[in-house]
Amino acid sequence: MALAAYEGQLCPGCRQPIALAWHSDMDGYYDAESYVCHACTARSDSDEKTRWVIAHHTRDLDANPVPPFVLGVTTTSD
Repeated sequence: MALAAYEGQLCPGCRQPIALAWHSDMDGYYDAESYVCHACTARSDSDEKTRWVIAHHTRDLDANPVPPFVLGVTTTSD
């Protein structure tokens, strides 16, 4: 149950904490790096390399904290 509760707080796409990743004040604070996984590439049926992206934020949350996260209020709509 603890794992399910923890995973419920993560974005299903990037697995970053929803309270940060979806917060409108975090716009522009995320960078991403792409890596090739040679094992996944070898296992796939495709000739294309399998790439995984790791996202991380660059915001100093101690010096510049984000306001409390409220779904629909502190999120950015499409």
